Amino acid sequence: MDVFPFDPSWVIEATFTPVSDDRTIPFEHIRDNGLTRELVVPGDITFERDGVEYTLSAFDDDGTLLLVFGDPTNGADGPDGTYASGRFLFVEHADDHVVLDFNRAFVPPCGFSDQYNCPLPPRNNRFPIAVTAGEKRVTFRSGAQH
Repeated sequence: MDVFPFDPSWVIEATFTPVSDDRTIPFEHIRDNGLTRELVVPGDITFERDGVEYTLSAFDDDGTLLLVFGDPTNGADGPDGTYASGRFLFVEHADDHVVLDFNRAFVPPCGFSDQYNCPLPPRNNRFPIAVTAGEKRVTFRSGAQH
């Protein structure tokens, strides 16, 4: 597994804002041929990076928040390219405070096998800036990258 070097600037204090029980957002999944599934969003995570405010939608994964995010590194060629379909980040939260440690961003299961059907980043979870932290992509023994 290729990873970016640890970068403390990608450990970011953020705010978690719960939303109503009935709010959902459409998530496409990698093997659903463009169809979407509505997933419940327990809340939004807001933070600032380089003077720009971002709000991401998280969803619940057995009591932990899961961010599915994308950025310009996804599928890019070269040493800073990451898994083409986005990356995941688990986020622990206590009340309204969260810490986003993008150094812990990881390649989802579908990066290891085409048999998995991972959610793709929703539109509002796609950054316009490169997230140069965390896992990049899987490199198999054959040298192939996924």
